[in-house]
Amino acid sequence: MTIVTTGGTMKAAIFYGERDIRVEERPIPEPGPDEVLVRVRSAGICGSDLLGYNGIGPWQPPHGVGIEEGHELAGEIAGLGSSVTGLKLGQRVAVQPEHLIACGSCLECRSGIPHLCKHLGLVAGQPQASHGFSEYDTCIASNVWPIPDTMSLDSAAIADCYGVALHAVHRAKRVTNQTVAVIGCGTIGLCIGQTARALGAGRVVLIGDQPNATATALSSGAADDVVLIPGDDPAVILDRLTDGVGPATIFEAVGRSGSTLEQALQWVAPGGQICVAGTFTTAPRFSPDLAYRKEISLLWSNSYGLDDGGMPEFEQTLQLIAAGRVHPDALITHRFPLNQIAEAFTTANEKSTTHAIKVVINA
Repeated sequence: MTIVTTGGTMKAAIFYGERDIRVEERPIPEPGPDEVLVRVRSAGICGSDLLGYNGIGPWQPPHGVGIEEGHELAGEIAGLGSSVTGLKLGQRVAVQPEHLIACGSCLECRSGIPHLCKHLGLVAGQPQASHGFSEYDTCIASNVWPIPDTMSLDSAAIADCYGVALHAVHRAKRVTNQTVAVIGCGTIGLCIGQTARALGAGRVVLIGDQPNATATALSSGAADDVVLIPGDDPAVILDRLTDGVGPATIFEAVGRSGSTLEQALQWVAPGGQICVAGTFTTAPRFSPDLAYRKEISLLWSNSYGLDDGGMPEFEQTLQLIAAGRVHPDALITHRFPLNQIAEAFTTANEKSTTHAIKVVINA
């Protein structure tokens, strides 16, 4: 095993529940035989991180117990486990989150849907997690992907967001030459818009409530048209853009407790489809009779895994970024050093006043 730094300490953000975030000194971890030590350079704040920050959902540490977090990360290889091959010290890499490690042997894994693995995120029965909000993190070598020099580490860090978007577009399937709409102007909504256009959508209409984000959608290639609510009427604009038919596919990228699923049912074309990528924190309400009358296909999209041909969607995402077909750097509005992570979370959480889209931590 070759390790660049041993026996030292690093700075790491420790989460004690909701808004209690402290930067502390922790030992630099040593990689096991099948692991890589990554010097983290960039880590994105995810929407799921903000759910925990707001005390919503299951992502809370036990009372009084601090945990490390951060699953969107990129950096440089600083150490190699004794069994690791094909990677080298100093290599610039993107890291696929460790909570997506699959067992490889259950029915779901054998069926090509490892992201639905019965033992997802477990190794030898122990839960795995990435710790991107730290100076160093150990990662399973199979989850570490080299990136070209032309790709920024910030772009590589948020490849996870594009993996989610790519999987949603793959789930929808029928986007080529079609008019599709995206409800939501957060990072995932913009990533879906960019990815749908990259994969052949004829027109992408993005519906959102943040003027800066909808403007970014147009400038970054995430949309051909935007609908800014509450001022614009989505039904009227979508009707005009589709000759009264409605979008063939609508992606829901908001979740939480809103009425977006019902709105999607109202706006989607008869015989169309709705793909839900947003995380609902309460059960969404919608009209089954409307879904029945319009014969809508309702899809749910959960993270990412393999495409129909068995290729990792995370790898495909990195290829899209490297080829310039999607544009992560255009979505990053704020960057903070690790010692200002509390301010970074506040910025990411208060989008209406900070105009944040994607916030990254540079360690």
